[in-house]
Amino acid sequence: MPINLSAVASLVKSLRQVADRYPVTRGMVTYAILWPSGNLLQQTLDKSRDWWDLREAARYGLYGSLITAPLLHHWLQLLTRLLPGASLSQAVAKGYIDQLVFAPFNISQFFVGMSLLEGHPMDEALEEWSRKFLSTWMISLSVWPLIQSLNFGLVPAKNRVMAMSLGSFLWMVFISYMQHTRADDLPEGLSQRRVHYDYHDGPTELFGHRPSA
Repeated sequence: MPINLSAVASLVKSLRQVADRYPVTRGMVTYAILWPSGNLLQQTLDKSRDWWDLREAARYGLYGSLITAPLLHHWLQLLTRLLPGASLSQAVAKGYIDQLVFAPFNISQFFVGMSLLEGHPMDEALEEWSRKFLSTWMISLSVWPLIQSLNFGLVPAKNRVMAMSLGSFLWMVFISYMQHTRADDLPEGLSQRRVHYDYHDGPTELFGHRPSA
């Protein structure tokens, strides 16, 4: 059946009008594509997997587009109002404020939200967050201030969530790895283990392992 070029052009025009009227949709569409793509790449690199889990990738697409993208859109709008301007110093300041204020919340909602979406109970979701959050945030602090400084300094406000999502593709591969790898199986330094003290038997690992004296 021949393609009706006028109908395609009309559809493209309508989509562009929607994107201009509702800028949040730009980031939502981009995250709906890049988040599952990053997850599928992580699955490909995971040698323990023999096939792609498409439902897992779909969960990433839904969560990224419906939860994370709108959160980022409104946060970036707020940050732009609080610190207007696009000078180098302002862009750098916004990049670091983003990582010191919003990133801890964003990383936390990702770990907890994705765990709940996979059907895990809240206590398991919080357990995973507690063991993976700090190391993930430290790595984020070493990467994202520069990316966000460039984003705030060079990219128009309406396109910042979309630009951020393009820059976050490899980051998505990393946090997908973090989210789907058991804390005990992570390399040293990527998992935080909490230790409490038993007054009768000495220090014990909270999750069952007792360190040698």
